[in-house]
Amino acid sequence: MRKRYLKHGVSVLLSVVISGLTLSGCLMNDGGEETLTANHTENHTEDHTEEYTEDYTEDLAEGMSAAAPTADVLKLSFEHQELYTVENSVNNADRVITSDGWASTDYVDVSGYYALSYVLAARKDVCGVSFFDKDKQFIKGTAVGQGREEFTIATTQGSVIVPEGAVYARFITYNGDRDPMKDASVTGYRSKADYEAYLASRPFSGLKIACLGDSLTEGDYGLKVGVANVFYRNYPYYLAQLTGATTVNYGYCGITSSIYLEEYRAGNVDVTDADVVILMLGTNLGLEGELGSAYEQLVNEVREDLKAEATLVLVTPPHATEDVTRPNYGYDQNVKSAVEFVRAFAAAEGLPLIDAYADSPIQPENEDKYQSHDGLHMNEAGYEAFAEFVAEELRKILK
Repeated sequence: MRKRYLKHGVSVLLSVVISGLTLSGCLMNDGGEETLTANHTENHTEDHTEEYTEDYTEDLAEGMSAAAPTADVLKLSFEHQELYTVENSVNNADRVITSDGWASTDYVDVSGYYALSYVLAARKDVCGVSFFDKDKQFIKGTAVGQGREEFTIATTQGSVIVPEGAVYARFITYNGDRDPMKDASVTGYRSKADYEAYLASRPFSGLKIACLGDSLTEGDYGLKVGVANVFYRNYPYYLAQLTGATTVNYGYCGITSSIYLEEYRAGNVDVTDADVVILMLGTNLGLEGELGSAYEQLVNEVREDLKAEATLVLVTPPHATEDVTRPNYGYDQNVKSAVEFVRAFAAAEGLPLIDAYADSPIQPENEDKYQSHDGLHMNEAGYEAFAEFVAEELRKILK
C-alpha cells in the first residue's frame, strides 16, 4: 500500500480474461453481447495453494463437455508500428496511428480459421486485433475500453470469430519500458467444433467480474516503498485466466474507502454490466469511524447500480507483515480492524464473504514466499496463488 493516494501510477493491467468473447465496443460474441478480454501465463501450484488448484482443476474437468480443440499457433513478428484506432472514420486510413513503445504485426493470413484466441497487449483507444479484407482494407477490430482514464495499457486474453470477408488480421503488443509484454500469442481454430471445445474449457466464460480495491488489486509488487510498482500479472489477471471470465481491474494504489467512494461517484468505476463484483478494501488506514461509514456507503451505492442478477462479494484484506524489519511494516493493525469490520458487515447485510485473512494462502508462514518484497504486497507467485484461492471461493458462491 501507499501512505498517500497515487492516482496516476505506472503502467497497469486494465481488464482481464475472457474466453470466447470479444471486446467492448468493437466486436460481438455469438450471443451478440459486447465484452472485454485479457491474458495468460504459467501457474504456481505448490504448498498452501495445491488444495485450491487441485479441487478447481477437478471441477473444471468435470464441467468440460467437449474434447480438446485442434488448434494452430500462429507465427507472430511485431516489426511494424501501425495501430488502428477504435473511432469510426470515413476514411479508414485516418485510423492509423503510431505510438512509442507499441508495435504491430504485418498482415497475417487468417482466411482458413473460423475463430481466433489471443494473448495480447492492448489499450483503450487502439484495436488489439484488426481484421482486413482481401485488398487489406480495414473491416473491424477489438479494443479494451474500460477502466480509469490513465489506464492506457492493458493485457488482454480472449477469442473472436473471424468476421465474414476477413482474409487478414494484424495484432499489437506493448514492448516499451513500462512492463513490456513478452508472451503475446494467437491461436487459430479451423472449425466451429474446435472453437466450441475451446469455449467449453472455460468454466465462467461469459461472466464479467469487476475487481474493486487498492494496490493489492491493482497489482503492486512492493518493490519500492512509496512508489506504485504495478505489473499486469496481478490477481484479476490470473483470476480471468483460471475462470475464463472477463475481469476488469479497478484497483487504485494507496486508496482508502473514503477516497474510493469519491472515485466511484466520479464515474471512474463502472459495475453496471458486471455479473460479479469483488470488493477488497481496508489495508490503507483500516475501516474504523468515517472510513467504515464510507465503506458501507460504497457497498450501498454499488448494490444500487448492479444488475438484478449480479452478485457482490466482500473480501477481507489478506495478511500484512508483523515483522518490524520489513519495508512495509505498520499495516497489520489496519488490516486486523478491517477484517473484523468486513466480517461483521457481510454477516449483517447477508452478503457473500471471502475471508482472505483466515483462509487464503497469504499467511505469515508464507510471507517470504508470496510477499517477499516488502511483507505487504504480493509478488507474482503470491498474486497467482491468491487468484487460485479466489477462483475456488467464487466457484462455491456461484454454484
